[in-house]
Amino acid sequence: MSDIVQELTIKADAGEVFNAIALPEGLIQWWANRVTGTLQVGEFTEICFDNGEVMKMEIIALESGKKLHWKVRFAPHNWEGSTITWNLTSLECGTRLLFGHRDLTVSTTGYSIEQTRAGWNYFLESLKSYLEKGKGTPYIYSR
Repeated sequence: MSDIVQELTIKADAGEVFNAIALPEGLIQWWANRVTGTLQVGEFTEICFDNGEVMKMEIIALESGKKLHWKVRFAPHNWEGSTITWNLTSLECGTRLLFGHRDLTVSTTGYSIEQTRAGWNYFLESLKSYLEKGKGTPYIYSR
């Protein structure tokens, strides 16, 4: 199993960053086409892309403005069983985001660790752009 851990500073307060990573209306601005879910431990967040890919994550830890942890219950690319963590720390100049995608299993039917890391690099930059400039680059499936 492998882990991906990335840290970035975003020029936005922790509440804004939290809303962007936790609420459906925030997630669609920088990551996916459609998102549903209820923000409560034990509930699920469903991330949907126009190419038919769907991810279902169970919220396993939640503290508004500070952390959100998901256990991946259904996803393409062999992500099931992995954990995605978002930990926020307020700074004078914004918010430090410590992102983790942990316990990833590599197999011949899923993305490699390098492909997964590249994908998260893209989307974390999209998140930062959304919060700092008002425009993210969510995944748009070209038909």
